[in-house]
Amino acid sequence: MEYLASIFIFMSLVLILWAVGRKMLTICSINCTSVSENFVFSFGIGFGIIAYLVLFLGIFKVLYCSLICGVLAAIALIVFPEVKKCLRDIKDAFIKIKNTKLDPVSKVLLCMLGVVVLMTLFGALSPSYSNDSMVYHLTDAKYFAQNHMVGHIFENSTNSLWPYLVEMYYTLAMLFNLAPMAGLFHFSLAVVSAVGIYSFSKRFFSHKIGIVSSVIFFLTPIIFTEATHTYVDLGSVFYAFLAFYAFVLYLENKTINWAGISGVMCGLGMSVKYFFVIVPVILGIYFVFVAFRDKFPGSVFKALLLFSAGTIAIPIIWYVRQYIVIGTPVFPFFAGIFGVAGLDPEVIKVISEKSIRESHGMIVNLKSLLTLPWRMVMSPEEFGGEKIGPVFLAIIPAFIFLKDVDKIVKRVSIFAIAYICLWFVLYQHMRFFMPVVPFLSVISAYIICDTIGTKKVIDRIIWTLVCILLAFSLGFSFYHNVEPAKVVLGMESRENYLSENERSFRISEYVNKQLSTDDKLMVVGEGHTFFVDKSYKREMYWWIFSRYDKKYNSPDEVVDALRRDGFSHILYAEYGGDKEKRGTFFRLTKLMENEEFKDGFLEEIYTEESLSKNAR
Repeated sequence: MEYLASIFIFMSLVLILWAVGRKMLTICSINCTSVSENFVFSFGIGFGIIAYLVLFLGIFKVLYCSLICGVLAAIALIVFPEVKKCLRDIKDAFIKIKNTKLDPVSKVLLCMLGVVVLMTLFGALSPSYSNDSMVYHLTDAKYFAQNHMVGHIFENSTNSLWPYLVEMYYTLAMLFNLAPMAGLFHFSLAVVSAVGIYSFSKRFFSHKIGIVSSVIFFLTPIIFTEATHTYVDLGSVFYAFLAFYAFVLYLENKTINWAGISGVMCGLGMSVKYFFVIVPVILGIYFVFVAFRDKFPGSVFKALLLFSAGTIAIPIIWYVRQYIVIGTPVFPFFAGIFGVAGLDPEVIKVISEKSIRESHGMIVNLKSLLTLPWRMVMSPEEFGGEKIGPVFLAIIPAFIFLKDVDKIVKRVSIFAIAYICLWFVLYQHMRFFMPVVPFLSVISAYIICDTIGTKKVIDRIIWTLVCILLAFSLGFSFYHNVEPAKVVLGMESRENYLSENERSFRISEYVNKQLSTDDKLMVVGEGHTFFVDKSYKREMYWWIFSRYDKKYNSPDEVVDALRRDGFSHILYAEYGGDKEKRGTFFRLTKLMENEEFKDGFLEEIYTEESLSKNAR
């Protein structure tokens, strides 16, 4: 029932936010040429509006389930005419799909797409145990829902003031007590991105290229695997492509409102992740180029202002709020410019991801750039481990066969190249590479369809190779999602699934059952605390905000401080954390390795060896 309830409420919310976005497009006099185009832009705007509704209710500390239901019901009544239009569009779309005649290749590709989407849906519905979700995506959302607020989680999270647009939907899921619904929202961003890619390609190229590009996109391993996790990266993918889509529509139609929509999409993307800033930077430079080319006409200047207004005004609440609370708008990054928020510089160095960034990718030089495509496909572990598959690498040589390249493809290529170069210089992690995948998918589909001519034998060989490459992704999708599917279908229990996959689940269950409401837990060496329901603090954040290892000069003083703060138990993950980042001797991460300390101050009451797949 939990899965059915999650799907029902999720679909209801999607219908509402779609209708809200559709209403806004009408108000802004935006005319779309297809149902799919109207849907993706409506979804993008509505997704942002409902997320901001949750944010503001949370800021004012009135984030209650009954209130949010009442507000959503009121919104549904206001946009009821649009709801009926959305339902009519769904009906018309099914009729159109039924009556569309497809060639054999398109049928095969769509069958592959359908299978992978279904398997990915199972993965999205299954209990999440992805690393960042256990540390903050879901953990912070759970805290927000339990405390009916969205804000600073004092001394227990450094991330809770970050741009959290997608996490607002995770907060909704926690508020409704329907964890599977959280995964559906991230999954939906992959699906709607595929629809957007189809719509873009169909509008500017052909129906066939639309199908091929959307299939290539969704069957890229990093896309369908990320869609099963409660992460936020697909939000960046979605808004980056829509920002570019709207920008191209502005260039083609000279309709200033599309420049504004592009800015809105950039603003919503900036509300998802800091790294998204490179998208409006690229598009802003493109605007300046157009202005120079057209000798600064007033219309381009107005379009640039409208674009900039959307880009800055929409996400500013996240950055201003963070500045007001802790004194820097992008904590903990750019400490040299914005300051260290009153923290120890040594702490800032540890939590600013500088060391993580340096551990990924290759040295920034021309040789590394030229070998980048090969190494990303053949050695994905160098870039964080996520896979992009061989399709893009296999298609690169086909560039030499292109003739009279379409101007839209040139624009797509310019954006893709600019993004890849900035990514290469700034942060070579595969998840930050994801926003360029839609662009590579469009280019790949165009190359494949352009290369195919009238020679039937060659055409069949090319399509066969494409289908074989995509079949590998299909097989990987089965491998990745077969276990989650068993849980969703009731063939395996949630408890057994999480025990086998999440290292913190069993010990969290023990803590929840054995500790009383008066007990307080200090968690040492473990960042995965989503499943802990008792009062706790993570040692990492105690260290960050107090530097207790410098304040206290003996183990006795550290233990006395714990007692004064009401801590009754320590949960210690023996192999947790990087040993080089464990601080000075009087930090608990090092004290817990000392047998004399444990014998003199602690009594061991329970030990468990984690046998899960993500055990350290």
